[in-house]
Amino acid sequence: MRIRKCAAALAVLAAAGCAPGALYYYDEPIDGPYRLRAFVDASDLHICYERKNGACDIRIPGRVFAIAHDENFVVAAVRPLNVESQKVFY
Repeated sequence: MRIRKCAAALAVLAAAGCAPGALYYYDEPIDGPYRLRAFVDASDLHICYERKNGACDIRIPGRVFAIAHDENFVVAAVRPLNVESQKVFY
């Protein structure tokens, strides 16, 4: 019985590994290959560039709280290190 439970748990973890979108707290396409993602919670919200192999390179780190884009640029307002009084623009 214990072996069956372990096998079932491993099967669930393996299936989760095959579906990377299910591992994110938040995942939204912005435009083209750019995505707004968070791994753990909203304080980890960042913008990344998704490559064809599925890897996503972080382009704008920190806690993104506002974004805008057009056909040439993606811009974001960020609170570095989650300090509410500071803003950085990329």
